[in-house]
Amino acid sequence: MIINIATEFPYYFKSKDDDVISLEKEMKTYFTNKKYTEHVETFLIGIVCDGFMRARKRPRYYDDVYLNDPFIRGEKYHICRTFEMDIELDYNHFFTSDRQGGYNIIARTLLKALDEMKYPLKIRKEFDKNRFNRDMREFFVNVMHCNLEDEEMPELTKEELNKLEKQSHQLDFLDKLDGAGLEKFARNALEGLMNYPKEKVEGMGQLEKLKTMVDSVLKDSSEKLLRDH
Repeated sequence: MIINIATEFPYYFKSKDDDVISLEKEMKTYFTNKKYTEHVETFLIGIVCDGFMRARKRPRYYDDVYLNDPFIRGEKYHICRTFEMDIELDYNHFFTSDRQGGYNIIARTLLKALDEMKYPLKIRKEFDKNRFNRDMREFFVNVMHCNLEDEEMPELTKEELNKLEKQSHQLDFLDKLDGAGLEKFARNALEGLMNYPKEKVEGMGQLEKLKTMVDSVLKDSSEKLLRDH
């Protein structure tokens, strides 16, 4: 079975994306010759942790369908024998953790979600949940050397909280763009956010947050951009 991992992280925590890429590589190797049902060839794990996006609560299974491409209007893509699930990590503690600490948090969160999850009816009887969960646990312990014991997460210091808050409002790379580049970024960002799957939207919180960030970069000219949308 193929294991894929997709992340919803802020751009400024690239090191965490790199950590997950390494995790995915190890997971692909470990599960490549394992099979838990004939009906699932790809198992996609979405990891959501960016302070305002929310994970989808229900897993999804696609037998053989064509879905609208979220990035290219009017285009569709083919997906078959694919199972998708999301987990949501604690924002503050994950992004202040080191590499191994981050793996520990992912391991505990994912294993708990797998234990509690009800698979879609179409594959519920077919999928060998117990063996898969056992293999996943062994992977995190023996390959990633994770500590799976529940531990009380330490309170973040004021300095750590201030650092996270500052990072969440900075778009440093935009300083390198000229006026036209800034405008293009703002328009594309707003359009992409407005087309984001509604099941991952918590009210309009992320739209308001993006507007605030665009305001800080474009200042007075941003008002016109936001009105245009």
